[in-house]
Order: sequence, then structure tokens, then C-alpha cells
Amino acid sequence: MTPWTWTRGPVPDIATVAPAGGQWQPGTRHDDELAILTPGQVDGLSVTGDLVTA
Repeated sequence: MTPWTWTRGPVPDIATVAPAGGQWQPGTRHDDELAILTPGQVDGLSVTGDLVTA
């Protein structure tokens, strides 16, 4: 994964990051917490939840 750079672009003050998939779910420490459903291309990111549907 490439580190964030704020000067290279694609435009000034914008950094690109590898995509991952997450969903806001009821939490244990906070009302809502971000659960990682798929780490995508982010090295070291672990899955922390399963998809919840209504």
C-alpha cells in the first residue's frame, strides 16, 4: 500500500487510499462502531464483523 501523500494528488490536498468494506453497527464501547467486513487491499486490516441486513 502506498502511504498517503497530500502533495502528489490526484489534486492538491487530496490523498488516495486502498478501498476496504465496512458497515456502521451498534457498538460495545460507542453507540455505533465501524465493523470491517472485507479488508480489500489494505495490508494488516482484519475483518471485525459480518454483514447485518435489516
